[in-house]
This record gives sequence, structure tokens and C-alpha cells, in this order.
Amino acid sequence: MFLTDTSFGNVNLLLGEKNELHNREMYVSGRFKTEEHEPTNDKVKPEGREGQIIELMRSEPGITRARMAEILGCSDSTVKRTIQTMISKNKIRRIGSNKKGEWIVVE
Repeated sequence: MFLTDTSFGNVNLLLGEKNELHNREMYVSGRFKTEEHEPTNDKVKPEGREGQIIELMRSEPGITRARMAEILGCSDSTVKRTIQTMISKNKIRRIGSNKKGEWIVVE
């Protein structure tokens, strides 16, 4: 917690330092935190991923999203998003329940 007095020009009264206090993510030294953002781990184009998913569905119609993600080396949400896109393009359909259903490749 920083105690500041505007008449002193952002002086940290606890530490006796004069630092610019821009936001709560700032270090006491006056430098901003630098967060290293991981680059996108998706090296496969969406069209390529669709082809991979279709091949998996053809070889194993009862495959789960989690298993597809494990095989393809991507996240479950990436597989879910790709499947939703493929369903909207009428490339695939799901027959049966979520637990025991199967994927049908339309194209």
C-alpha cells in the first residue's frame, strides 16, 4: 500500500522514495512489470487442423474432443472452436449423445 501526498509530488511516505505511481502493477522501483507473453502455440493453419480432425473422425468416429486435442497437440478449446466452425460449414455432424455419439463426416 502506498501513501502519497500530492503536495510532495507522489512521494512514498513509507519508504521515503519518490516514484511515479501509475498503477498497482508497478514495482516500487518505478519500473513497470514486464510480462512475457507466450507466442501463439498454434503452428497449424485452421484449414490444416480441419483436415486432421476429419481424418481422426473417419478413423475413430467415437473420438472425444479431449482425445483429439491430445493427439493434435493443441488445447481442447481450439478443437471445440474448429469443430463448431466445421459444423456451421456442414462438413461434419454429431449423431447420438455427447457420451456415446459418433461423428459423421459429410463431405
